[in-house]
Amino acid sequence: RIGVLFSGGPAPGGHNAVAGALDCLARLRAARGGAGGPRRKSRKRWTPITPSLMSKHVNMGGFDLLGSGRMKLSSEAHFAAAAATVTDLALDGLLVIGGDDSCTNAAYLAEAFAENDVECAVVGVPKTIDDDMRGGGVEACFGFDSASKVFSEIIGNVCSDARSARKYWHFVRVMGRSASHLTLECALQCQPNLSFIGEEIEANGRSLSDVADEIADVVAARAASGLHHGVVLLPEGLLSFCPETSALMRELEDLMSEVGSPPRPPEHSTESEAIVWAERRRAAPDQLENSDVRARLSRASREAAAQIPDAILSQLLLARDSHGNPSLSAIETESLVAELVRAKLAARHPAALARFESRTHFCGYEGRAGLPTDFDATYAYALGYAAATLAVGGARGVVAAVTNPWDDPKRWDLWGVPLARLMAPERRFGCDRLVIRKRVVDVDGDAFRAFARRRERWKLSDCYVVPGPAQLSG
Repeated sequence: RIGVLFSGGPAPGGHNAVAGALDCLARLRAARGGAGGPRRKSRKRWTPITPSLMSKHVNMGGFDLLGSGRMKLSSEAHFAAAAATVTDLALDGLLVIGGDDSCTNAAYLAEAFAENDVECAVVGVPKTIDDDMRGGGVEACFGFDSASKVFSEIIGNVCSDARSARKYWHFVRVMGRSASHLTLECALQCQPNLSFIGEEIEANGRSLSDVADEIADVVAARAASGLHHGVVLLPEGLLSFCPETSALMRELEDLMSEVGSPPRPPEHSTESEAIVWAERRRAAPDQLENSDVRARLSRASREAAAQIPDAILSQLLLARDSHGNPSLSAIETESLVAELVRAKLAARHPAALARFESRTHFCGYEGRAGLPTDFDATYAYALGYAAATLAVGGARGVVAAVTNPWDDPKRWDLWGVPLARLMAPERRFGCDRLVIRKRVVDVDGDAFRAFARRRERWKLSDCYVVPGPAQLSG
């Protein structure tokens, strides 16, 4: 008997992963799904997964078969509740379908089960639209292919609108908290005028002001040629890649406790404590303004904050999620950059400013639950089948993987990768903790080099490509 759990944000293909596991177990035991994500382990909300139920969800987007949730498992109480649940349900294995944070949970859960003689296998299934959980034998995560095509369709439509109306500059922020894989893929698919890859910005030590300068120069150059429109792609994590704003974010985090923000919850806090803390922090920006924290910043951070409006600065102070990640999706980076470009034009290219009009967009949540592409549907199914096979074999603390996903699916080889191989220390909530390493864009890799060879030509010419919707078969 195997339990299946969705964890974290949805990714296209999740239901097919469950279908693969169910087919693997069809001749053995019934599969059960945990409703609502990790926090539901302690509440024992489980739903039997039958072929009839599965048939309504296979090849569909979302995680609505079971629902999902987000929670860091860290305390003895968390692990004891999980152990009690799997014991009561007589589970032989638990499949955790999730990204780097969720698979980090799976690694700690497997360790806790082993230490306490809980006879339940724990196997991860790698999913994330960010594609940042790779390496060590994990070649790809399901969800990225589908999300990149959803976003490319949207961005292609924006490009078509820009070329049609000929009067707007569109600033598009693309989801990807810690890695710019989606931004890079969408740039290659759609060929917008400018695309910024966070990893390159970080490697070159470029500031947010440098980014705005480059955009303003291209706006002015295109205006001189009679082109008053364009499309700019920005990664969701742009501010964390620019050195001065990254340092500002860290400094603001440290100063929160001095201006009325509640203290951080301890490393082994309960979920309810983390939720209360998050809600109290959301009210902290007003206290921050009243306390004049700008004056308390270091000189370098004051200079960085000077270019950021109060509304955006407040967004930088929003609560982190239960894993300690900043809520970058709540920061309207695209609006900030558009306003910085307007200021640069006023100072350096006043003639171009007269015709500059901006529009902003965020490609985010709409890409997480779309229909899976043919690749993601097949790949997720294979990962689910592999995970169930590993669980039946008693594997603990591994993640399902396909060694050669670029080959024909008939030639795919399935195996399990130890989660410990993917882990490294990272700072979370002020403490070092072993977590799954994020795989960011390789600026020396083939994909980035292909982008770098082409991007100069896109700046002053309309080379837009409109991919349209993903084509499905079967």
